Amino acid sequence: MIDRLLKALFALILGAMALLYVMHNIANIEAAQAIFTYVTSHADQEAYPVTLLPVASPALVVVAMIVVFALEIGAGVLLLIVLNQCGEEATSAP
Repeated sequence: MIDRLLKALFALILGAMALLYVMHNIANIEAAQAIFTYVTSHADQEAYPVTLLPVASPALVVVAMIVVFALEIGAGVLLLIVLNQCGEEATSAP
């Protein structure tokens, strides 16, 4: 029984965290885009001065942001579905 409760608690915390991250990113969309642009441009890259794929296109940065946001939403929703299933198992267990 304790395993189910820990699994449910873990799913709740991770699902809420993923959804909070995506809400934070969307609320601060300009800052998120600036960070994505900086990171994907490989500016100030001292550890790896020769990089294979610096991204210069703003459209590709937006695509990367959409992918990351979609994955955050997917992770949050999936973990909340797992939480719901854990709750159903706990109530139907003898």
